[in-house]
Amino acid sequence: MYEKKLLLMRREMADIKGIRYSRQLEMAMLGKTSSELGKDLDDRIREEFQSAGVTAFCYLLLDPRKIMEDLDALDLKSFVPAIFYVGKGTKARPLAHLIEAKKERNAGSPKMVSNAKLKRIDSIWGSGNGVLCLQINHSVSNDEAFVREAALIEAIRLENLTNVKGGEWRGGSKMWTMPMRAQFGTYQLQRALGVLKMEGLRPIKPEALPESLYPHAQKKNP
Repeated sequence: MYEKKLLLMRREMADIKGIRYSRQLEMAMLGKTSSELGKDLDDRIREEFQSAGVTAFCYLLLDPRKIMEDLDALDLKSFVPAIFYVGKGTKARPLAHLIEAKKERNAGSPKMVSNAKLKRIDSIWGSGNGVLCLQINHSVSNDEAFVREAALIEAIRLENLTNVKGGEWRGGSKMWTMPMRAQFGTYQLQRALGVLKMEGLRPIKPEALPESLYPHAQKKNP
């Protein structure tokens, strides 16, 4: 309960003072940093977890209202503010958030007001837009996905997201300094921006979503 109140206070302060990201990300937004350190940390993580599995990935939920239509001109300054949730998972995990939002929305649930993530999704849909879901860091182990997710949150900062808690550090990353963690997250955001430019915008509206992730299984087991 205390942690949730503290996070809420930080978000309110961010609204008042204006968004403040990690120093590493802000420097990258100004074009005043090299990606070499981030690349080095990426190589370390790949090597450490290369034999631990390949079923997980990370993903970003984005608000398309904050992204310019001209993707070629999109940069970190306009890309990062559009990110409102960072996650990791397997299979169709990203869609689970949207299906939950659709279900609670149709039921008129108070969660659509009290839950920051669901509230943002509802706002996007209410404006006639769809939520953008960008998958990154494919085919990694669960532990590696945890580290990558944690670094992304560290770079953006939790108070600028709708995540309830920060990420989890695994393996050698537990010994990293905060600047190293934020630098690794910044490097991933730079790569994610490239993925978005290549794949384009694919907004997801509620009418395109199934009632559940496994509708066929539900039919077999009513």
